[in-house]
Amino acid sequence: MIRNQRIFGRALLRLATIAGLLSAIPLFPAKHAHAATPAQDQVSRDFHQTVTLGAGQSVRVEHKFGSVTLKSSFGVIEASNIPRGIHAITGNGAISLADIGGDSFAKTSFGSVMTDRISGNLTVENSNGSVTARNVKGDAEINTSFAAVTLESIGGRISVDNQNGAISVTAMRPSSGCRDISLKTSFSSMRVRIPEGLGYNLTARTSFGRISSDLPVTSTGSTGGDTLNGTIGSGGCQLQLTDSNGNIEIAKAP
Repeated sequence: MIRNQRIFGRALLRLATIAGLLSAIPLFPAKHAHAATPAQDQVSRDFHQTVTLGAGQSVRVEHKFGSVTLKSSFGVIEASNIPRGIHAITGNGAISLADIGGDSFAKTSFGSVMTDRISGNLTVENSNGSVTARNVKGDAEINTSFAAVTLESIGGRISVDNQNGAISVTAMRPSSGCRDISLKTSFSSMRVRIPEGLGYNLTARTSFGRISSDLPVTSTGSTGGDTLNGTIGSGGCQLQLTDSNGNIEIAKAP
């Protein structure tokens, strides 16, 4: 079964399949011997390339300049060293992104998404697949179902909408203020770790589960085993935790 892998980008894009079918794609026309200086030789232009892969193969992308868009069906996408952001879209395949210099978007189903060292914002749309993201400087917005979400060292706002999957989130201490956190799941546990000393307005509720907090919470509304409303510290940012048929745990970030 043959599948098509579609690659878009800007300048100096090197592609290689696991099977080694591809080694490089020339991007520039040949230069005459009297060409200008190397700085003048540097050319940036849009290009579009379609690569035919065998079943079970993948494409790895390393890119020196510009942004990249990758589209695939039933294929694995791996991308690293992308300086200005990436859009990675596949169906029924895993996505792995690392060292991305701008905003990142990943979309798949029935496949895992793993990211590390994202300098911009991260958006993931998945279904029936796990999401693991570490070291995101910007915001993280995650949507998935029937799989776990693990976020570590997130510097911006955090939003996770999951169904039938556990959530584990660790927020970083921002340079100033705090960042909103909104987590939602069902039929699974939820754990959020926040830096000590930050202020949050807490709204937490679950059903057929318990809520616990390692951080002191000053109650400002209804409180019970499955409901907790109040402030952490002096308040400030929103900490909204919604679960059903699962426990909620609030802990200190290491």
